[in-house]
Amino acid sequence: MAGRARSLDGTEYPNAANRIIRLYPLLLFLLAFLPRLAAIGRYITPDESIWVYRSILFREALLNGRWADTLVAGHPGVTTTWLGAAGMTFQLWLTGEARASYDWLVKMAVLTPENVEAYRHLSVLLSGGRVAVALVNSLGIVAVYWLSRRLWGQRVAMVAGLL
Repeated sequence: MAGRARSLDGTEYPNAANRIIRLYPLLLFLLAFLPRLAAIGRYITPDESIWVYRSILFREALLNGRWADTLVAGHPGVTTTWLGAAGMTFQLWLTGEARASYDWLVKMAVLTPENVEAYRHLSVLLSGGRVAVALVNSLGIVAVYWLSRRLWGQRVAMVAGLL
């Protein structure tokens, strides 16, 4: 039928609706990512500085081929550590302040609660890891939308993506 398009699940839509459906993954990504991005510098949880430090240790072990030292935590924090290291790497390319803080922290033997200067340097690197986590979470929501669409159809996937 002229002026209509068929989606993957066989549902027919008018051309205007088809354009929205094609843009929906991008809109869904933005809807998920922008609020997370807006909250990047508004708070800090008690363990985030520790995860930044662990990401530094992981990154250094990875860059230097010390594979046994890539295990920096004895519990499931692998995703956080990887994303922290990836986000930090990108941040190091962008700012000199991040590089200076990173270089200062790499020389530190151990992170102790009373080391105020270390926490100041860790806070500089915190946003890189947060952006990486927000990006991957938002892409994950879009991936769930695509999978849901294949399983249950366009309408269910759109609602599920918004939830």
